[in-house]
Amino acid sequence: MEFKLISIASIIAFYGCYFVKMFHQKKQGIQTDQIGKNKVGFVKFVEITMKIAAILVFIAGLSSIFF
Repeated sequence: MEFKLISIASIIAFYGCYFVKMFHQKKQGIQTDQIGKNKVGFVKFVEITMKIAAILVFIAGLSSIFF
């Protein structure tokens, strides 16, 4: 149980920092998420695939904590 709580706290801390930084930069007019934007062809395909993979890794990480 302690391992689950530490894992959840770590994920919340990491993604909390990420989103707080992203929103802070957005207030300053900086667009943080550039993956797949203004790209064409194979480069766009690779960047979108990497973005989907990153989201799936996040979901797998959360799932591994609970199961």
